[in-house]
Parts: sequence; C-alpha cells; structure tokens
Amino acid sequence: MGLTLHYFGKLANPALLPDLIDEVADICESANWAYQIIDTELEGVPEDYLKLLDDEATAFRARGISFQVHEKAESTMLCFGPDGRTLSPMALFRPDLTDWNDDMLAHYSFTKTQLAGADGHVVLCKILKYLFGKYFAEVEVNDEGEYYHTEDRTLLDRQFGAYDEAYFKVSSALASAKLEKATTIPELMAMLREALPDAEIRLVSGDEEE
Repeated sequence: MGLTLHYFGKLANPALLPDLIDEVADICESANWAYQIIDTELEGVPEDYLKLLDDEATAFRARGISFQVHEKAESTMLCFGPDGRTLSPMALFRPDLTDWNDDMLAHYSFTKTQLAGADGHVVLCKILKYLFGKYFAEVEVNDEGEYYHTEDRTLLDRQFGAYDEAYFKVSSALASAKLEKATTIPELMAMLREALPDAEIRLVSGDEEE
C-alpha cells in the first residue's frame, strides 16, 4: 500500500541501452543516489517465448540499471530484455513463475514513493520523463500521484495527503487488531476483515479451510 508510479517502455533501439545505463549512473553519482547495474541471464524463461524474440536464442539476457532517488523511496528499475522492453520485478527475480504472455506481469514495473514524499516523487517523474523522451519509442505511465502527466504540484500534494490518511488508518487498525494472536489462517482472515471492514480481503488461492 502506498502511492506508486507504474510504467512500461520500449527502447527506440536496444543498442541505446549502454548509453542509457551510463547516463543514469552518471546522474546517480552526481546526485549521490544509490544505484546498481544489472546484467544477468534469466533462468526459467519459456523456450517458446525465447524463440519469439530470436529463432536462434538459447538464453535470455537482462540488462539495465536500478536507482533510488530518495532513501525512503523504492528503487526504480530500468531493466530490459533482448527486445528492448522493460522487465517487471517478477520477470527479473522469478522468471520461472512469470506468465510471459501477460505484458502486465512480464513488462510493467513500478516504484512506490509514499514514504519519500512529494518532493521525491517529483524528482522521479522528472528524471523518468527525461529518460523516456531521449531513449524510448514507447512509454506508458500510470502515476497515482497524477503528477507525471499534469506537473500539478497542488494535485500531487492532495494525492499524497489522501494516501497518507489511508495509510495511517490501515496501520492503526492493524496495530489494534493484535494479529499475532491468530493461530490459524481462517482466524487471521477473520481478524483482518474485522479490522478492515471496507477492504476486500481474500487469499490468492481462495482456500481458507483449516
């Protein structure tokens, strides 16, 4: 839970990736931001998906960079497959469990900025807008703060206020629920629903049997 920026993109040319990585690293060095360069082969990518990218492909190489614009923000990941499309955290860290036919699961990434505040969110939006304009041919952005497309700081502050209020209510409700006393999954689910009556709470498996 928390205000988040969701994004997807495709490089104008995969050959631009080294330049993008170098520029982001330079920006991070100048701003004293933490960053990590990514270059790894993903294990578990389905063979039929590999063949869609390249008939002769035998491995899936993921390359890119992650960086943190604020110590309380999540890292922003700009990591790409061989076709130049962004990779989701799920695809990068659990490729064997990723549905590669689902673009949302395989290629959409996100950064939560709730704890970084509006200033951190603005910085992230500005750096991404610059990078997307310079290196990308396709971009989709869903900004829960509604700042990326509008650059309306008043609207962003209002969105942060609403999320802060919701975050406080949920945190307080969960702290009062004493969830540590639950001894079974059904008991835990019942306590969660009592603490958060307006929320839709269910197990992903849909199984709450003893």
